[in-house]
Amino acid sequence: MMVRSGGFYHNDDPPGPQPLNTAALAILLVIVSAVGAAVVLLVRVLLLTAVR
Repeated sequence: MMVRSGGFYHNDDPPGPQPLNTAALAILLVIVSAVGAAVVLLVRVLLLTAVR
């Protein structure tokens, strides 16, 4: 248990969102959206070529 000016903490980090976790979540969101857009684009291309 750490004693800091804000109070007692059971670990070394104070409670709250950590910047590293927030950055990792933002990067993951960008990757997932890019993959989703690529899948949608690929499906549209395949459907357009199948119609012709």
